[in-house]
Amino acid sequence: MCERRLTGNLKKAIVLLLFSLFLGLSVLPGRSVQAAERVHPLYWKAVLRSSVKVGKTTLKKGTSVVVTNRGYHSRAKSEVRYKDLTFKVSNSVLSYRGDLSTISKGDYSTEVKERFINTRKKAVSKTSWLIWVSLDKQRVNVFRGKQGAWELVKVFKCSTGKASTPTMPGWNTVDIKKMYVNGCKYYTEVNGSGIHKWPGTLNKKVLGNHTASHSCIRLYDGSAKWVYKNIPRKTKVLVY
Repeated sequence: MCERRLTGNLKKAIVLLLFSLFLGLSVLPGRSVQAAERVHPLYWKAVLRSSVKVGKTTLKKGTSVVVTNRGYHSRAKSEVRYKDLTFKVSNSVLSYRGDLSTISKGDYSTEVKERFINTRKKAVSKTSWLIWVSLDKQRVNVFRGKQGAWELVKVFKCSTGKASTPTMPGWNTVDIKKMYVNGCKYYTEVNGSGIHKWPGTLNKKVLGNHTASHSCIRLYDGSAKWVYKNIPRKTKVLVY
């Protein structure tokens, strides 16, 4: 009798263990993969203006490379990848041809976005709002709250500066707000560049997928209007 009870309890324990493992396998890996998702800057397509020697390998002028960390001044150095080689070269050696936005693979999750912002030491705003312009995903992410407790409340598709006139990365603040600036409607200025409505004829295939502007951050009409009306001056803005 005792053996039967023991066997029955053992079976129940095994069933519970298997059920727990099933839950762990079906839920935990998804969370860990999401948590491990890496936020990175916008990669660029480029070609070498002159030959470059990397160790024992010489890359000839005209070789196509991927810029994984761009230097935004002519004398700055950029991190470059070619096949299995990773090296740094002067930005003056590179001729930029286009962006390598990864939005076609999907946007970052809300969890990843909030973790990214809430672990930034400089994510301190003088208002209850904060904006992160994701160059890689071509998205304007709007947060509300305070340092260490920012919550994602809005996500807008955007198009930032193209290869020849890129949007400069870094921390900025909303400086000026005007209905129109040089034909750009709902203009919210951020350190010289503006968040505004796409000027002229909207290119729906490009907006939210690739860079296109002369350094400004272009949005749909409704998105630009919302930012203009709701985001106050002195709001902190991260372009990355």
